[in-house]
Amino acid sequence: PLNLYPFSNEGKDPDGVVNEIKEKINIDPERPQFVFCEFVGGSTWFAANKYANERKNTFVLTGVNLPMLISFATKQDDIPPEELANLLQVDANRGITLRHYPKVD
Repeated sequence: PLNLYPFSNEGKDPDGVVNEIKEKINIDPERPQFVFCEFVGGSTWFAANKYANERKNTFVLTGVNLPMLISFATKQDDIPPEELANLLQVDANRGITLRHYPKVD
């Protein structure tokens, strides 16, 4: 089953986000857990890392995008967690492209 829970830092300090994560997610501490954040260095990233340091088997991934989430949703039950974390990074990067269309005169 797909277990994705949204969290926001709006109106909360990092400890408030950590507490919200703990309140909403009640899973076996031995079960691997993935926490997705928008970018490195933000308050949700700090909160996710603080949360991850308090438990085992937690992966914090940043730069979340749709290819990363689709990959997670479709592969989480079929691939070992360490391999899945690396694959999510590859799939996220694969989803980023740049095309330049120069100005037409």
